[in-house]
Amino acid sequence: MQLMASFAVMRCALVVWMLMCGGLGLATAQDLDSADFRRWGEEEWKALVVADPEAGRAFAKSKFTVLALEHRDVVNVAYALGLAEYLLGRHLVSNDWYEFALEHPDLVGRRGAVWSNEKEALRKEAALYNNIGVNFEIMEDFISAEAAYANCQKTDLLLGDTDAAWKTSINIGFLRYCEHQYEEAKEILTDALAYFRESGDRHSQGLALLNLGLTEHRLSPGGSGLSQAHEAVEIFVDLGDSTEAMRSLVACGQMVDALGDDAAMRGLFAEMDAMRPAFVPHLIDYEVLVLRARLAGREEEWDKFYVLVEEIEQMAEAFPELLRTDEELEVLMTAAHARGGLPALFEVFRKHGEDLRRQFSQRSAQVLAEAWALNDREVQMHQMEQLEMRLSFAQRLNVISGFAFLLALVASGLLIWKRKTDQRNQWVIVRLLRQRRQSGQKHRSGFGGSEKSEKREKVLQEVTTAPSLDELFSSLEQLVTKEQIQRNQNITLGELASRLNSNTKYLSSAIRQATSMGFNEYINMLRVHDAQGLMLTEGNGGLSFDQIAEECGFGTRRTFYRQFTKFTGMPPGQFLKAAEEDRTGDLGLG
Repeated sequence: MQLMASFAVMRCALVVWMLMCGGLGLATAQDLDSADFRRWGEEEWKALVVADPEAGRAFAKSKFTVLALEHRDVVNVAYALGLAEYLLGRHLVSNDWYEFALEHPDLVGRRGAVWSNEKEALRKEAALYNNIGVNFEIMEDFISAEAAYANCQKTDLLLGDTDAAWKTSINIGFLRYCEHQYEEAKEILTDALAYFRESGDRHSQGLALLNLGLTEHRLSPGGSGLSQAHEAVEIFVDLGDSTEAMRSLVACGQMVDALGDDAAMRGLFAEMDAMRPAFVPHLIDYEVLVLRARLAGREEEWDKFYVLVEEIEQMAEAFPELLRTDEELEVLMTAAHARGGLPALFEVFRKHGEDLRRQFSQRSAQVLAEAWALNDREVQMHQMEQLEMRLSFAQRLNVISGFAFLLALVASGLLIWKRKTDQRNQWVIVRLLRQRRQSGQKHRSGFGGSEKSEKREKVLQEVTTAPSLDELFSSLEQLVTKEQIQRNQNITLGELASRLNSNTKYLSSAIRQATSMGFNEYINMLRVHDAQGLMLTEGNGGLSFDQIAEECGFGTRRTFYRQFTKFTGMPPGQFLKAAEEDRTGDLGLG
């Protein structure tokens, strides 16, 4: 499992890269006037959540409904909410906010003072696609990440922003590295490096070099990969970016450790000590401790080795979410065998397996919790839509009532004026009103009884001839099996009721009695079952998630993801990955 931690190292770099792509503002939360939030743009909202993600998310949520009810722009606040959830590690919820912003009618339809500007709208779409790709990559849904990055690059090219498109190529190259497609990753990263060398963008050049170095080392250990990573270190040192330089040095150390070059490793440790920044992420400290312990073990400096082992164990206990690597396991097993022989060695191996299982359980629980949070947010959005509809109806009712009152005043004035000016016309109007009232009474007394009798007989006839609820649901299931009606995106309860010679109320009662679901929920359940069948087909049938969603009757990919997660407890990418691992027999971690 050599260089496994470089995945996490590069993900940390992607955090910085995501903020850079979005154009992080220089303001802080203390500089913002929260009473003026109605005029905030992207920079103000982003500065708020980056300064304090938890508090920023709470404030943004509380103002989201206010802005929506006032028909103001909510795309930027939804974008900020997605960023806050990302910084808090809730990647599924984060992507849901990003997709909400991406699919908002104002942005899609280029409406409003901000989004009517085509360039501003395209920039926002590019940033949203980029951030969605980062979240999918962290969740190891590489297929969805690739689609998001492709859309980001396409949008950059529509803007004419070639630099941004090539920066996205670095992300795509690293994605190929994560998928073990090293030859393709090398080709993409080599082209990106050549572009940034020509353009003079040193930071992007450093990122491309580091990714290329990791890829080259995978293809040919001891080749040019290490020198490229060293060149990336020099670039970040020249730029004064000590954090990126430290990450690059750790990647160099992992390559050198794999080659067993102890002299070079000692030189790298000296460089790390010399340029160590004020703040170092826990993951970097953990990787450095593992590398130092491995060197001490090879050089048989046992006192130093055992001290480092204790520090590793303390750090693993303090930060249980840290990625546990095979290199750490080798160190702990060496120490255990020296101290207690085979029993201690087996105990370390057992505990390592338990830690991996616990981390997997925690990640699964987090995904489930995020799915529930998404469900709660959908309920809140529905409630907000209902509130907006009531408010709109009340406004229209007030306008209509005011107009009717005005008409009544005008009519009353005309009537008074008429009475004062022409008594004869008034007498004619009264006579006509009396004649109309008399003719209306004759009409009601002549036809009311027979109509009521006919309606009553018709209702009784329908009740006596209607099938039972069980029979009606059985007929519905036969129709589903025979015609796959759930794959029709436009299917309605009324259409089905008509085909089954029933009515909507009776058919709805039959579905709820048999499944405890409403009509829409029942249809979505059938569609999710169809999607699972297509995804479990050998080779996935060559279909993408967008094609599966369309084939099964879902209107949009966002609806497909939400309903699939609701019924299965996991997103489609994770379900497909679990199915593939189960098919090959590698699902267990212990």
